[in-house]
Amino acid sequence: MIRFIQCVRRKPGLSVDEFRRQWHGYHQAYHDLALASGARRIAVGFGLTIPYNHVIQETRGTLDPFDAVLEIWWESGAAIGAIENRPDIQQAIAAIREMQPEFMDLQGSSFFFASEEVDETLV
Repeated sequence: MIRFIQCVRRKPGLSVDEFRRQWHGYHQAYHDLALASGARRIAVGFGLTIPYNHVIQETRGTLDPFDAVLEIWWESGAAIGAIENRPDIQQAIAAIREMQPEFMDLQGSSFFFASEEVDETLV
């Protein structure tokens, strides 16, 4: 499996509520893109403001949690390669990229592809 992962920070000055309101439309656009591209799975999570996160940051010296994480899974790199030049996919990606600067701190965020080597279901 190949995953596209976005670890996103909200734009400075933007409230959590406003970020999540704008994220809703962004997530829907990515959901539609994932369906059109033959992706196997899409998942979204939000960073939590909880004591455990603060303890980790203080004891380990890490950065604040990301505001949101989006992941999309495809069977293989070949599956991505098969759709990357389709006009409908390129148009969807362009529309998504136009949304990002409105509510994302792009320089504080990270977008990348990763392989999934091990998947262990523990329960």
